[in-house]
Amino acid sequence: MTFRSKVKKFRHGFTLFEAVVTIGIFVALTGVVLLRYNSFQGSVLVINAAYDVALWIREAQVSAISVRPTTVSGSQNYTVGYGIQFDATEANNKRFIVFADIPPAGNTVGDGRYIPTDDQIVETVKVSSAMQIKRLCARDTNPTPTCFTASSSVQEMNIAFRRPDPNAGIRMFLNGISQGIDLGGLYSTAWIEIAPASQPESAKTIRVESTGQIAVCKKTYEDCI
Repeated sequence: MTFRSKVKKFRHGFTLFEAVVTIGIFVALTGVVLLRYNSFQGSVLVINAAYDVALWIREAQVSAISVRPTTVSGSQNYTVGYGIQFDATEANNKRFIVFADIPPAGNTVGDGRYIPTDDQIVETVKVSSAMQIKRLCARDTNPTPTCFTASSSVQEMNIAFRRPDPNAGIRMFLNGISQGIDLGGLYSTAWIEIAPASQPESAKTIRVESTGQIAVCKKTYEDCI
């Protein structure tokens, strides 16, 4: 047998069966990679959103204890506190309000709650794209936390700070009524759960203690208690 005939003998490609099997394996592996990539990307986005919220809470705390002034009635006011208002209602769960807690007339300190007619909005912050505030929970002396989820009721959480302490004043309101009766309207711990609207099971949680500690828990609220 000549060299030319040997080359001709071994010069052939895939059979139809081999081609179908190869394409099938390639499609399966590509599907697995894309599925894991989308899951990974979604996890990264929600973690980033949770850290962003935590940083805004920290910014309010720093503004309060560093005596950041606010202009009130044309003059600089150095007695204001700062806080964040979260709203769990479907209409407002994609944003939160950073506010200057201005003391009402006749008082030297704010009331720790955002009231549009009394306080000033520092910034209205939109939660990262495709994310929403899924749940707001807080605990007082009752071991079972109070939780708000999306509904038509006005469900708000206010976390406010005032100088000179780094402590957080945590308040929950349902239709304007304070819910933390055991501690004079204040809670000891707050949880803000952030999740993609399309993947609520991928939620991450920001935990705030009344002592001023702020942390991000890379799990759902139930896993962060």
